[in-house]
Amino acid sequence: MEWITRVMVVLFVRLLARAEQVTLNTGDPLRDSAKPRV
Repeated sequence: MEWITRVMVVLFVRLLARAEQVTLNTGDPLRDSAKPRV
C-alpha cells in the first residue's frame, strides 16, 4: 500500500510543477505583449 501513496504524491507534485510552468509561460508573454501596447 505504501507504493500507492508514493505514486500519488509523485503525480501530485508533477501536476503542481506543470501548473506552475503553465502559469509562468502564459504570464510572461502576456506581460511582454502588454508592455509594447501601452
